[in-house]
Amino acid sequence: GYQTELIGGDYVPTTSVNSNLIPVTGIDRLEILRDGASAIYGADAVAGVINNVLQKDFEGLTVSAKVSAYDHFGTEDNSATIKWGSFFNDGATNISVFFNHYNRGNIQAKEDPRWGAGDHRPFVDSNSPWKTSTSFRNLSSNSIYPQMDMVSSSEHRGESYDHVWTDSNGEFEVFPLGDAKCTNRGNPLFDTGYGTCIAPDGNGALRSNFWGSTDVRGEVLRNNVVMFINHDMGNGIESFTELGVYSSDSDRIAHASYAFTSSKHRVGKDNYYLNQLKVDVDGVPTAIFAGKQLYIDNYRYEERNRLVNVQKETYRFLQGFRGSSGAWDWETAFVDSIAKSRDVTRNRMSNNLLKAALNDPTPAAYNPFSAGVNSNIERTLIDVYRKGTSELTMFDFKMSNNEIMSLPAGDVGILLGFEYREESIDDDRDPRLDGTITYTDYEGDTFPLVADVLNSSPTSDVSGSRDVSSIFAELQIPLADSIDMQIAIRNEDFSDFGDATVGKIAVGWQAASWMSLRGSVSTAFRAPNVIQMNEETVVRSGTRYDRAAFRVNEVQSVDNVIDSDSRYTIQRMATGASGLEAEESDNTSFGVVLTPMDNLIVTIDTWTIEKDKTIGLFGRENQTTNDMLLRFANGTANCDTFAGDPLVVREAADDGEAAGFAAAGVCPFGPIKFVKNDYT
Repeated sequence: GYQTELIGGDYVPTTSVNSNLIPVTGIDRLEILRDGASAIYGADAVAGVINNVLQKDFEGLTVSAKVSAYDHFGTEDNSATIKWGSFFNDGATNISVFFNHYNRGNIQAKEDPRWGAGDHRPFVDSNSPWKTSTSFRNLSSNSIYPQMDMVSSSEHRGESYDHVWTDSNGEFEVFPLGDAKCTNRGNPLFDTGYGTCIAPDGNGALRSNFWGSTDVRGEVLRNNVVMFINHDMGNGIESFTELGVYSSDSDRIAHASYAFTSSKHRVGKDNYYLNQLKVDVDGVPTAIFAGKQLYIDNYRYEERNRLVNVQKETYRFLQGFRGSSGAWDWETAFVDSIAKSRDVTRNRMSNNLLKAALNDPTPAAYNPFSAGVNSNIERTLIDVYRKGTSELTMFDFKMSNNEIMSLPAGDVGILLGFEYREESIDDDRDPRLDGTITYTDYEGDTFPLVADVLNSSPTSDVSGSRDVSSIFAELQIPLADSIDMQIAIRNEDFSDFGDATVGKIAVGWQAASWMSLRGSVSTAFRAPNVIQMNEETVVRSGTRYDRAAFRVNEVQSVDNVIDSDSRYTIQRMATGASGLEAEESDNTSFGVVLTPMDNLIVTIDTWTIEKDKTIGLFGRENQTTNDMLLRFANGTANCDTFAGDPLVVREAADDGEAAGFAAAGVCPFGPIKFVKNDYT
């Protein structure tokens, strides 16, 4: 499968292997190569190899079980392993089966006061300067009690509620009825009738502790069985077969959704519950916000937590043969493996359905003023899926000769090999994420900038495949009675990328009976993965500083020129790139092995990996910093044509703020819509 990792300045897709496929109960030993091993094991072995060597020709029956309970949590971890093997056909055939079972219960955050608390300041020592720091206040500003902003700040001015229940911009906040903030600005109580009140903005939003209702770890049920069939066919030829089946099922409770600030929802002017917000005006109950559109700000739809279920299956078949012919040993094998995953998250919300619910004039409308009580959120809920499939088909042949030639210090050994493999990855996203079902927000943005799933960025489906052919050779050369050398070289040819050749030289010297020295120099490479080359447009949202706005607010003399805190949700738009080059590295290592006495080995090693051409993204932070530098370098010249960094796409500037920009010495500009980046 694949996930994203922060590489360079933003998040890049990287592929990984499910290590749970390995039957731990059947492992004979682990071989760890800490230097580069691309020349021996293939392109991805940039930083070394962990080789899991499984037991061969096991005979007997071993059953083990383990139950783990906890002092403070109402859950258990249960595991069982079965290892069975036997010989048949007068010892010519061995069948071995390794089975692992794992069942893990969930632990909710509320089961521990530290995990369940969003605000960690109470756990800080009373004498600590961090006692009052917001760095330990891990509460969310998005809660079930929203801030409401007038879509048009000017249309409310002169209204009877101006500076009574709203501030000068027509903004107000929702609080629980009975909270001191309902009336602490000198305003009379505004009882919404839904167990809440409204009061002018600026009281300080009620923050949410969304951790307490989530799982620190979810439930997991995992089964893995691997069968080996080894058969001696006679004439020095052995057949070996491997059959593997893996399945897992996990469930986790995640926090509730909230809307990105880049795509705010609005309470429609006809919303039923908006028009029920009435106060007494000259003895007449009056819906003072009737006909007004409101932005919903800092709001989390806490009525429903998200429920995440992930199911995985993997099937593996391998058939191989090995034998000898004269001085040559040979081995060949064919393997086919397919892995499937299905990720379904329940209690997600559709932007389209929510938009309709917020504009509904009937009691079936969504009510954002009730703190989640009878809010009719059910009409907006959806299930969202992600289906992934990866396949690997591979054939290889290798042969070795321990005595290909003789030197004064001994015989030279050689290994020659060929490998062909086909890889494919398919990632199928929900229609509400991949653009099949689109949502258009109030600003006119739609796919690929906005998805129909609240709190999720759009993601296109992606699929790709490649064929890889490899040839490799390895030499073991005795240079002296106590000095050996290894030389390895490998060439890999990718159907979608090109080819590369890497090599390795390693030397070992038995300097004394109690001391050995070893060292190696190697080159390695890693080809761009299938996702990086084939991914269509993918957009991700995250809070970043708009560096140009940040700098303007530092140097300008007019207040609130643009986004006073300069930090908001900024989207990045990335696409795959077919012209990517391979990542390269040069690896060196040196070590000493000391054996001062029997049963004691001391190793001292140092190694370096110098990596080049890392595939990553320049990133939003770097791109917006560059945009800032260009804008201040340009000053106020040619404002009609100047655009700053072309990859930082902005909204049009507000003409009313031109004086503030002039005071800062730059051309006017608006907030960032998105930052365009390709993998590079």
